[in-house]
Amino acid sequence: MSTYVRALLCVTLPLSLWACGPDVDQPTTGELTSDTADEIQGGSAGYFSIRRDQRRCASPMCGGFWVARLNEATTRCPGESTPQAECYIAELDTTQLGPQAVGYGFDVVRGRLSRRTFGQIGRFAVLNASEGWTAATPDAPTGGFVKLIDTGVQCVTTPCFNIRQARLNTGSERTISELDTSALALTVEQQAALLEGLATDGVLAAGVNRSRPRRGVAWVASQVYLRYVEPAVPTMCSADDECTITTFPDEVHNASECYCPTCPVPTLGARAEVNQASWQRYCAVSHGECLPRPCAPPPPVGCAAGTCSYVGLDGL
Repeated sequence: MSTYVRALLCVTLPLSLWACGPDVDQPTTGELTSDTADEIQGGSAGYFSIRRDQRRCASPMCGGFWVARLNEATTRCPGESTPQAECYIAELDTTQLGPQAVGYGFDVVRGRLSRRTFGQIGRFAVLNASEGWTAATPDAPTGGFVKLIDTGVQCVTTPCFNIRQARLNTGSERTISELDTSALALTVEQQAALLEGLATDGVLAAGVNRSRPRRGVAWVASQVYLRYVEPAVPTMCSADDECTITTFPDEVHNASECYCPTCPVPTLGARAEVNQASWQRYCAVSHGECLPRPCAPPPPVGCAAGTCSYVGLDGL
């Protein structure tokens, strides 16, 4: 999709998303970011930039992440009396995002900082993520960070103000008329995803506001971020190569569901990955010394009527 039409006479230029509405910049008080009290002005929860810790020493002292609250010069680190430019966290807990989010390369995370005990090593900061966002391009972000969402106002004239803008971690909101992404080399697919994000959960963007004659106020983006959505795990197979065997037959959602690995069973490859990742998260410590089972060598697996199963020498 190279151009976008939102309503009659309201057409965007390439890589620039316009909106339509009254020729007035109306402040808004509607909830956009759902910030709680401690997410405002330096609290332990909010939106954070995140980058890998490249130091080489034993985990969890090193090898975690560095996080910093967006739009603020300092961050209140758990267990520290003085705010820092960045906080070291030993772990990014993505449990709320789904099992496939483990190890995903996020650029911005919404969540809450806390501390957790790592065996006898000590207590370290962790970030419990409720949202994960990835940058659309490799460009370094400049300016402030906002969340943008289409208010759904239908328009017949320009300029108009139907994009609600909230400055992250501050509670400050306003409406603008345009999201300008012309500085970013977005693909057609990214442009479509950006429009879908604006119309649903919103998108995050770094940049600055610019007033434009007869066009209202535009957020000129130096970077845009799309929200992570857990991919759906297929329930049926369509080809033999989608099937595999696993010793982790069930997905684990908490420590009470832990079990010892079983003899191999046939399942979808995507399901096997999810099951094993969830077992490693919740059970690796408590069930890490399960006794191996005496199992016969498994036969080949294949797909029959949408179900992964063992394949005999003469067929299914």
